[in-house]
Amino acid sequence: MATYEELFGKKSGGNFGPSQPKWDEPGDKHVGVMTGEPTEVPQRDFTAKADKFMVKTGGGQKGWEPKNEGDFDKELDHFALTQLSVPVDIDGQAHVILFTGQREEALKDEMKETGISLVAGTTVGVKFLRLKGKQKIYSVKLVAAAE
Repeated sequence: MATYEELFGKKSGGNFGPSQPKWDEPGDKHVGVMTGEPTEVPQRDFTAKADKFMVKTGGGQKGWEPKNEGDFDKELDHFALTQLSVPVDIDGQAHVILFTGQREEALKDEMKETGISLVAGTTVGVKFLRLKGKQKIYSVKLVAAAE
């Protein structure tokens, strides 16, 4: 029998599932052990409360621009922007690490270099190295799951 708290109690991260750890200052790092398989999820603008899309508008670089859902004509060519969501346990707390942009590139580089797959039990470390203009530069390290 489940208790009220188990069924309806406060959930970490609100309605979106476990929260993502924060990397606010250069040097901030988080290390967690994967608790499940990574999934592809929509990129979201949490301020506008809308999913993000790439839309062929003729403007921007190569004629495509990022737009929030509801901010463009659905008749235009478009596709949803996605990111990789990796469930991890950090110090006994459930979190997800979202990989998009430069953080995703750092993950790809680490996977190519080490040959380590993203499976339950793999240790994932992400460190905020520095700012390059307004862009955060990250380092990603993987340690294979024990067999």
